[in-house]
Amino acid sequence: SKLSEVPFLTEVQPAQIRFQPEKTKITLALNAKRASVFDGIIGFLPDKQTGEILITGDVSLHLENALKNGEVINVNWRKLKTNTQDLYAEAIAPFVLNSPISPDGALKIYRRDTLFTDVFTQLGVRYVFSRANYVRLFVDRQTTSLISTKQYENTFVIPQYLDRSIVSYGLGFNFRKLDYLLNPAKGTEFFIEAAAGNKVILRNQALPEFIYDSLNLTSLQVKSRINAAYYLTLLPRLIFHQRFIGAALVNDQLFNNEAYRIGGLKTLRGFNEESINASTYAIGRSELRYQIERNGYVFLLFDQARYENSSLNKFGAKRD
Repeated sequence: SKLSEVPFLTEVQPAQIRFQPEKTKITLALNAKRASVFDGIIGFLPDKQTGEILITGDVSLHLENALKNGEVINVNWRKLKTNTQDLYAEAIAPFVLNSPISPDGALKIYRRDTLFTDVFTQLGVRYVFSRANYVRLFVDRQTTSLISTKQYENTFVIPQYLDRSIVSYGLGFNFRKLDYLLNPAKGTEFFIEAAAGNKVILRNQALPEFIYDSLNLTSLQVKSRINAAYYLTLLPRLIFHQRFIGAALVNDQLFNNEAYRIGGLKTLRGFNEESINASTYAIGRSELRYQIERNGYVFLLFDQARYENSSLNKFGAKRD
C-alpha cells in the first residue's frame, strides 16, 4: 500500500519474507521509475492597443527524485494577461537524516502590469507520519511594492494598492487515504492550514502623506485554507468524486492585491483564470468519473462557488 504511493518506484515482484530465529527479513524487488513531468502551452496574440505580438503561456516543471534523494521540485511560470506574470517555485526534502522531518520552501513572484509586484517566500518543516500524512509548521513573508505611482500623485482617496509587508506564522495538517494515488476509486483527502501575523502598511514617499492619516499602519491579519475530497465507487469503474475548496482572509484593511484570485482549471472551472478577486470563498467541485484504464478517466463535472470580496476599493461585485 505504501509503495503504491511512491511515484518514482515500481514493484517488480511480490516481497520475499524470510523468517529467522531472532528476526524477520523483508526483501523488496524495486525498480526506479521516471516520475518527473514537464508540460506547458505558449500562445501568441496581437495586443489590442499597440498591435504588437504578445507571448502568453503556462509552463510547469515537476521534478521528483531527480537527485536520487526522493526530493520534489516544482516550478510554474504563467503569463495570462498583458504585462502580468506569475512565477512559483517550491522544493521539499523528505526524511532528512532518516528522520520524519522534511523541510520545504517556496517562492512566488507576481507582477501585475505596471501597478505592483508581490513577492511571497515561505519556509516550513513537516513531521511526516507517512508519505502523505503530516503536520507542518511554517513562516512566510509577503511584500508588495508599487511599480508606478504617477496615477496616485494628485489623488484624494486611498489607492487600490499600497506598499505593505506581512510576516505570518502558521500550522497545517494533511491526511490522505486513497486506494490508488494517481486515479483513486475510493478514499478521502483532507488538508487544512491557518496562519496569523502583523501586516505593516509601508509609507511611499511618492504618495500624498495625508493618505495614511486614516489608516491603521499595523494590524493583525489571519488567513486559512481547506481542501477536502472523497471518492466513492458506485459501480465498477464508475466513481463519484466530491471536492471542497475554501479560504478566508481576515483583516480590517484589505487591498485588492491581497485578495485571493480564483477562477480557472484548478479552482472554479468555466471561468477565466484568476478573473475573480475574493477575500473569502467556498467552491464545490463534483465529478462523475468513468475509469477507462488504471491511470485514465473521462468525467462529467459541476462546479459552484460563493465568494465575498471585502477589499477596500474592490473590483467587481462584493459577493456572488
